[in-house]
Amino acid sequence: MSSLEQLKSAVENGTKDCLQQIEHHEDIECFKKYSNLLNEIFSNLSHLSHQEQAEMLACLRDRIIPLSDQDQEKRKLVNQISWEIFNITIPYLSLSLETASVAQEILKGIAKNNPPRETLLLILENFSCLDCEAEETALKEVLGLFNALVIVLSLFERKNLIKFIPDLLRSILRITSNVKYTEENFNLAVIEKVLELCDLLATLIEVDLKTISLKSSPNGPDEKRYYLFNYFILSLFEQFFAFTNFEMASTYFEIYHPKYNIPRRQKPSENVRPVYKKHLEHLLAAAIKGGVSIDNLLIYLDFYDVEAPDDEEAVNSFEVRDFSIPSNSILVYLASILYHQIRELKKPKTQCRITIPSILTPTWLVNKILPMVENSLQNDPLKGSLADKTLFVLLYFTERIEEGTITTEYFNKEVGDSKTTILMLIQAVASFSASSPHAHIRFISFRLLSRIIDLCIDNIKALVLNELLTNCPFETIKTAAIIIIKENVMKSLEKVYDTDAQRKPIGSLFASPFLVQTFFPKILRLPQQKKQKRSIDLTEDEGAFTEHYSFIMQALNFYYLILSKDPDNVTKIWEMEQIQETNKNFLDPLQRAVEKWAQEYKEKINDLQDELKDQVLDQETHFKDNSPKTPMIELEIPMGDDENEDHANKFLTYSEKEEMLQTKLLNMQLALNCIEQIFNVLRKRSKH
Repeated sequence: MSSLEQLKSAVENGTKDCLQQIEHHEDIECFKKYSNLLNEIFSNLSHLSHQEQAEMLACLRDRIIPLSDQDQEKRKLVNQISWEIFNITIPYLSLSLETASVAQEILKGIAKNNPPRETLLLILENFSCLDCEAEETALKEVLGLFNALVIVLSLFERKNLIKFIPDLLRSILRITSNVKYTEENFNLAVIEKVLELCDLLATLIEVDLKTISLKSSPNGPDEKRYYLFNYFILSLFEQFFAFTNFEMASTYFEIYHPKYNIPRRQKPSENVRPVYKKHLEHLLAAAIKGGVSIDNLLIYLDFYDVEAPDDEEAVNSFEVRDFSIPSNSILVYLASILYHQIRELKKPKTQCRITIPSILTPTWLVNKILPMVENSLQNDPLKGSLADKTLFVLLYFTERIEEGTITTEYFNKEVGDSKTTILMLIQAVASFSASSPHAHIRFISFRLLSRIIDLCIDNIKALVLNELLTNCPFETIKTAAIIIIKENVMKSLEKVYDTDAQRKPIGSLFASPFLVQTFFPKILRLPQQKKQKRSIDLTEDEGAFTEHYSFIMQALNFYYLILSKDPDNVTKIWEMEQIQETNKNFLDPLQRAVEKWAQEYKEKINDLQDELKDQVLDQETHFKDNSPKTPMIELEIPMGDDENEDHANKFLTYSEKEEMLQTKLLNMQLALNCIEQIFNVLRKRSKH
């Protein structure tokens, strides 16, 4: 008889002897003897192949797992030694595919025939012993335990579940926090099993949202189950999707603002992995099924205040502060629902939709959205995926609030523990817009910044824009502020010059002398730059001028447009004192400096071309029979000390150097063209 057959025979005989003793009388010693036999056999199977080990497990399964309710002796045996069988079986979940399959069948058999409470405790104990650092081994064991857990939970009475849910959810979230959200098989299998558990828990919750709400101090089993389910679902949303790239803000812009779409190989809405969409839909469906309500979550944020449970409730209770629902998770959940909605995905259930009024009040932004995004805004703004969801939620809601409705009351209101205000929101968005490494995100952030400012009444708009122009450390945001001011001025002047309005004052600061008095001194000026504690005159330092080029060009464009659009001098832009001061302090010195630099670049280009001709002649002299067709591509020359210091040590070909010089010359010519157009408008006006 082979070693395998001998071991099988030992299991069969040992099981037979134990069952016979159970049939006549339950003897604790017989259970101990049988457990010791199994431990001795199954802890020493390393000399067998994986297939032979699977056969041994199948032998055990067939001998101890009841096939029907009539197998009372087998049921008693399982109940008595379930802990030992669990410990014997778990290692085989991660050994091989052959052993894992049979081991899972044994665990399922125990789950079906053992008291649910006992099996759940077994599973929790094994969860706590998992070594999540040993990734693949742990994941295989997790799958087997999850399969048993699904069976156990389906057998539990709902009223008894609250005693075990806190420890169970804590264990599951500890595991999922170590699961990498990738498309690797074991990671996906664990995630999908967790989603299956969410479905089951949603069924077990079964709450009536008409009679129950989310409270920071839940009372009674129904409220507690509902609270813990919210905590669990939202924690999974944060773990799985907070830093998963869905390009939500870009997708929103693609759908609602198609005029801004930039042709790309793939649209943002099509650039999401199918498995992400599948999991998002699955978790959303489970959340809606379990009654996870945005309204309840926003109310929870407003009134979150943990109270100690009454003495009567202390038994079988849990510390809510250990299961607090973070605002980031609510943000991710709301973003996921809205994203699911705008993309018109195939919905698992129509309840996945939420209804947002087409026009919202500023109260929504201040009381509901700010508390949700405050943590996200205070964290590192370069955590792109979470920032993307923050931008998306803010865009969605701010575009549904009427312009000019944020008054001083709303603007100054402090929200949350960090006392966040709308000004802090604007500063955070501005900072992100300036620092994001992604161009399309910077653009979306700028549009959001512009939108939030547009929601404010005129005096607050002016206050914010003046602050950005004066104190913002980012030159790009100062440039953006000019664009936003220009947009507001154009809209206001259009109303003033509307033929039906008969040129009546509209009461806007952006179509009044306030514009010239407040913004012109900060826009129509040469920016000051300091290097090594000394001020630098931009007309004397081309490098400094280049750094501020975008600001200066926007300023020129801004001045030209207002001169063109305000012929009746509503803003007092045509006052002689204003024109003379702008010419003296801005246009004249700028024109002289740019003309000088443009001439220098023309001379450098001519010198470079002459140098190239000399190099070609030298080559022809030495290589008459093999003259290269494009010598400029092969010749390398070091940049001179007078060039930009960033390129001081870089070797460029003649063609590369000429291209760089031509680009700089073009920039100077564009600036000169803008200045000339302004002077043309001024001259044309003076003739009349």
